[in-house]
Amino acid sequence: LTLATDSTIQTEVALQYLAEGRNPYVEDYYGTELEKYPYPKRLASANPALEYFVYLPTLVWLSYPVYELAQWGLGFFDQRFTLMLATLALVWLVWRELKWKPEVAVLLAPCLIASPWFAYNLLAGQNDALPLMLVVAALVLWHHERFVIGATVLALAATTKQTVWFVLPFAAFYLWQVCHLRWGERGGVWWWRQVGLFAGVALLALLPFLWWNAAALWQDTVGYIIGTTTITYPIWGVGLAELLFRLGAIPSRQAEFPFAWLQLIVALPLLLWLLYHQRRLPPHLAYVIGAWGLGLGSSWLVGRFFAPAHLGFIITTLALVYLVRYFTPYAGRASGLTSL
Repeated sequence: LTLATDSTIQTEVALQYLAEGRNPYVEDYYGTELEKYPYPKRLASANPALEYFVYLPTLVWLSYPVYELAQWGLGFFDQRFTLMLATLALVWLVWRELKWKPEVAVLLAPCLIASPWFAYNLLAGQNDALPLMLVVAALVLWHHERFVIGATVLALAATTKQTVWFVLPFAAFYLWQVCHLRWGERGGVWWWRQVGLFAGVALLALLPFLWWNAAALWQDTVGYIIGTTTITYPIWGVGLAELLFRLGAIPSRQAEFPFAWLQLIVALPLLLWLLYHQRRLPPHLAYVIGAWGLGLGSSWLVGRFFAPAHLGFIITTLALVYLVRYFTPYAGRASGLTSL
């Protein structure tokens, strides 16, 4: 239990609930393995995860087949099985795009495979590997003009973890650029088709839990994050919130503070500035991933919590930017329509 994070333990319990026909967004996690997790008492008297399952439904949907297969074949399940599969897929995707340039492909080892930041997050069961792989996969599919599958995969990514929402403006503008390069004046029509497909797939992923109990889904995945629930996430980490707490500007780790406004003040202008510069550049995947990392990092830095694992994710994202910048730039195709 001490090696894994509470997030991976909670996900395992959520999958067990689902297998039993119970809603993981309605149930609490008292009396489960999560309650045995040694949550630091300096942060809170009880782990908030015992009350709220913050992750989005596609994390459950994609993990469930691995859960069932592991239970059948091994008799037990560890959420890190899912994350390892996602990591292998991510490494393969990047290697496949770089194999024509072996002197860069070998940098997969220090940048990703052997990176202490990424390796720690993976071993501890931080679930960032899955949405990261899905985002990269969606962008690579668009890069190769597989628009329908790419939009589908990005919708799955966006309904896996809220951190993916920060990449959506940059991914949407990248797709806008590519559609206009590919179809000219009709590019806007094709762009809206992909946006519609994205929205439809995202809604489909959320729909079972919306139908089951929409209020519980909202409370756990959105309300808890923005601070509308009775239990708030404790202040901690390596960001501004921890600094203010240590300086005595905030009386307790559970105290209310307008971090959401700080995040808007800092992150929103940065996002707009990054989008402004994106429109002046040719479409390239590296810019999308780099802008995602910078926008998300700025929000985390001034948010209620900025965990070392979050810093590790940002470093991993920027390392991917270095690799992805060597992908062949998008140039469009002379003929033929490849929508799938």
